[in-house]
Amino acid sequence: MPVRTADSRLRKLMDALSPGPVLILMHDNPDPDCFASAWGLRHLFERVAGIKATVAYGGVIGRASNKALIERLELRLRHVDQIEFSEYPRVVLVDTQPRGGNNSLPHDRVPDAVIDHHGIRKATKAVPFVDVRTNYGATCTMVVEYLTQAEVEIPPALATLMFFAIRTETQELGREASKADVDAYMELFPIADLEMVSGIERARIGVDFFEVWHRAIGATQLHGNVAACPVGAVHNPDMIPEIADMLLRLEDVHWSIVCGYHNGQVVFSLRTTEGGLNAGAIAQRVVGKRGTAGGHETMAGGRITVISGGSGAAAVAEEMIGRLLKVLEVKAMGRKLLEK
Repeated sequence: MPVRTADSRLRKLMDALSPGPVLILMHDNPDPDCFASAWGLRHLFERVAGIKATVAYGGVIGRASNKALIERLELRLRHVDQIEFSEYPRVVLVDTQPRGGNNSLPHDRVPDAVIDHHGIRKATKAVPFVDVRTNYGATCTMVVEYLTQAEVEIPPALATLMFFAIRTETQELGREASKADVDAYMELFPIADLEMVSGIERARIGVDFFEVWHRAIGATQLHGNVAACPVGAVHNPDMIPEIADMLLRLEDVHWSIVCGYHNGQVVFSLRTTEGGLNAGAIAQRVVGKRGTAGGHETMAGGRITVISGGSGAAAVAEEMIGRLLKVLEVKAMGRKLLEK
């Protein structure tokens, strides 16, 4: 089927990936925006150009809602441990970029396309096709536009996935949502299964979730308007941004940072309600040359590889918190969140 659109970006994307097969690689520990963007691209490639695509991820899928989303929508995903990259002549990175430190693309492999909404990285400039729109709240919104421009019907299951993705990524259009995000959200609303969305949002959670939360509450310290939490080792790295989002809701808190240790790395999430300071840029200053980081105006994250866990990881976490306080010019006070 020919590309029936005047948008040259869509035509160039198809030209860059033909004839396939294509590996659509999400970032490690993928979230709903990543799932929806990848699955939407898979649908687009097949319907527009007959290109076969496989969706893959690195890391783990730990959050209960993400597991429920995959199960209820029957998403067929493959872990990178099951992937032989040489079998795929074309690779697309979605919601991530090369050398970003948060995906499992081999170091010597240059992807054929990057579709993302985070700040563009230096290594991305060597990619044949790049569509990076930092003013969009969700990468998924870009894929919705691709499908609309190509006049490809969005089936209910995919619409449900994309609706949920935009809803969670922009916190119900309240966080960094553009007009394009609102338009895509409203386009998907009448097609999506809202009962399923509600069920996914309220998915059952295990006892380990509460164990980590208990530890996080005990570890959180307040430094002026900054809430900092070195949560320690976590089995599910999705907990780290979840805790950061919740701590930002504390009264008089305008910045939250949560650091945790997972799979040989200290992973952190940074959140803010303050305007005028870019969280992504500040996250890069927090890790310096020791790791990788990036993000948006109000949310960011990154990671530093450590030689060993335990006290070594704890020291790195404390150092990162100290760097953030220094960058923000906030005095380290160390008041416990729940003082006895």
